[in-house]
Amino acid sequence: AEEIKRLKEKGVSPSLSSIQVGEDPGTKVYVRSQKKSCEKIGIEYNLYQFKEDVSQKELEDFIKHLNEDKKVSGIILQMPLPSHIDGRGLQRMISSQKDAEGISPANMGMVVYARPILGPCTAMAVMELIKSTGVKLYGKEAVMVGHSDIVGKPTTLLLLDKFVTTSVCHIATGERGTLPEYVRKAEILIVARALPILSQLLE
Repeated sequence: AEEIKRLKEKGVSPSLSSIQVGEDPGTKVYVRSQKKSCEKIGIEYNLYQFKEDVSQKELEDFIKHLNEDKKVSGIILQMPLPSHIDGRGLQRMISSQKDAEGISPANMGMVVYARPILGPCTAMAVMELIKSTGVKLYGKEAVMVGHSDIVGKPTTLLLLDKFVTTSVCHIATGERGTLPEYVRKAEILIVARALPILSQLLE
């Protein structure tokens, strides 16, 4: 909030533009949370809602418009999207300087080189949470459950940069039946998927 205040004193008014397609219940909850968080720290939050049958081109044109709008500081594309929409293609279109989630190719590339500027927010938050525990990361064994583009993969890269020996588990790990083996050996366990078996293993 203090940083936002300083920006406004310099004549800069941060704003976040959120794009929602359809009426997914989970997305609605997430959007409300975003709006509340932005209002709390003084960021203008603008939600743009599109119907389920919106075309790819309409969304592409709208993202181009937001990229060019100097009043827009950040852009976030809410997931999930309808099956006829190429979500990754739309995410690639978002300006790296306005990429609120830090998942554009340019920003993800900087994570690969261990120089995140606007890194994926959830992955960066995971690293901050681990740091807050005081655990020494060097040489530790970590297990990442989930390999999504916005959480699992970038978190793994950030861990590797800290010389953490990192195993990534995903749907194929579960199908093979070896997930319990990985979870039990983990010194650091990061879970990006809600799996019933995990609660049993952690009891």
